[in-house]
Amino acid sequence: MRLFNRLASVVLIVVAPVGSRTVLAQTTPADSFACDRQCLSTAMDDFVKAATTGRASSIAIADYAEIRENAAIVPIGNTTWARVKTVRSIVSIADVSTGNVVSRAGVELIDGTPGYLSTRLKVVRGGRVMDVEISADTSPRVVSSYVWKLDPSFTTVLPEDQRLSRVALEALARRYFHSLSTHHAVLADFETNCNRYHSGQQITNLAGTRWREGRQEHALAPWRAPRLGDRPLNSVFRSSIQSVVSSSR
Repeated sequence: MRLFNRLASVVLIVVAPVGSRTVLAQTTPADSFACDRQCLSTAMDDFVKAATTGRASSIAIADYAEIRENAAIVPIGNTTWARVKTVRSIVSIADVSTGNVVSRAGVELIDGTPGYLSTRLKVVRGGRVMDVEISADTSPRVVSSYVWKLDPSFTTVLPEDQRLSRVALEALARRYFHSLSTHHAVLADFETNCNRYHSGQQITNLAGTRWREGRQEHALAPWRAPRLGDRPLNSVFRSSIQSVVSSSR
């Protein structure tokens, strides 16, 4: 994922506003997990293949695993993945330190319409999946030309001298998601031309209107979103933080 010390673009597929629990990204010694980077990537590949071919029951789910889609608990065989005809584009990012792997996928559903799926798997010893978190957008706002050809820059490995530390990346991501819930941002975190996209739909800098016009709270600023009030940030926010953090390595 191509990231700088300021946000140049923000790509979100926010669907559900509420999550059942708040799990903070953490740094744990890699040897706490049996899954290395290849193992995690394979776990995601196997999950997608099984979930899209009617074999979701074959996925190695750990006892007491939690499976959620758009914040609601669902059976493993009843996620939007079961309605996918073709995976048109997918990127996966593995984080050995926490045993998580995140994928962003542009899919074609059985009825031919586009969908955008974000999936996080927590893989524990033995290669079993402890958590499945999915944010699915199958609404008319999904832009097929965007999600069916995801920008490869999000998985581009930056030269070492352009990278931020894991701590700095996580702090940047957390400040952004905090700004979504408060509508107050650290302006220095954003490039002047930063845009926000929802499922491929650009929602800032439209019709010649720029988000920064000398006012911190411009209605089209990249950090503006429907207020979340006192509710916890949802699972896709946690997934996004996880994918940002894991890209630092």
